[in-house]
Amino acid sequence: MKLANSKVEIAAILVITALAIMLGYAPYSLDVKALGLFSTNDSAISKANVTNEYPNVRNVRLYSNLSFDDIELYPAQLTKVYCNATIDDGNGYIDINSSNATIFHTSNVSTDPDAPTAHYTNGSCRLWQGSGTTMESSCSFDVQYFALNGTWTCNVTARDQTISGSYLIASNNTAENITKLVALNVTEIIDFGTLSVNQNSTGDFIANVTNLGNVRIDLNLHGYARNDGDGYAMVCEVGNISIGWEKYNLTTPGLSHGAMTNLSGAAVGVTETNFNLVSATQANSPSIANTYWKIGIPPGTRGICNGTIVFNAIDG
Repeated sequence: MKLANSKVEIAAILVITALAIMLGYAPYSLDVKALGLFSTNDSAISKANVTNEYPNVRNVRLYSNLSFDDIELYPAQLTKVYCNATIDDGNGYIDINSSNATIFHTSNVSTDPDAPTAHYTNGSCRLWQGSGTTMESSCSFDVQYFALNGTWTCNVTARDQTISGSYLIASNNTAENITKLVALNVTEIIDFGTLSVNQNSTGDFIANVTNLGNVRIDLNLHGYARNDGDGYAMVCEVGNISIGWEKYNLTTPGLSHGAMTNLSGAAVGVTETNFNLVSATQANSPSIANTYWKIGIPPGTRGICNGTIVFNAIDG
């Protein structure tokens, strides 16, 4: 007997059988198997919606000058700092749309606005070396010399564009240390002008001190004529000026020569712990303080006189 192998054939047999029963031409019991009212096979449609795979950010590295040790800044200069990462995407590296990064001091978070002391953003990092499911991301930042010392974090974010045009986003981060930078710049020449023997300076010579680091600084001061520790402020064409004739004040202008502080002649110098010159906070606004200087001319000297004043920056 031929079996009914489709839903249409089964339906037709059932209709014919029902009519036969109604007309009295068929028994009331129905042998389905005998009539072939079953199918040996059937089918169903299977469906699944596979979504786009999220990217993965790993191996984040924060460094400068190709060194993965502490980051050291340069006085009065920008320092190039890098944050690189590896991005994976199971749909293939071509699916990686873009990457960006922020670096920020521990006093900030990634979403804070940029500030030269504590937060930097690179909104368009370089994507390169794509192969298979992997691509490298390279981000660089020009960090100011006065950026805060301490722990800095780099957060790298990768974007994977989906078919709908929206983004799948993944992030990862790492931390590194920016070291203290203690540095200064001072007026190159302190010129007391023309004076007579037994005459003291009447006007201050103002020497500017600029903080070129990322910490508050104090000063260590001393002077010499020819050699460190020689006990002289200047050597002249005739005679020498002893160190005690050279004087300074770090806060108050217009003091008399006698009311000012004697410059030390010792090589170890004297540390002035109340100078307290803070670091800069903006690139176009250096942190500068005035210092005030005078000299007296003892008997027995004549001609051009020269010496050296040493300004050492001390972490304040």
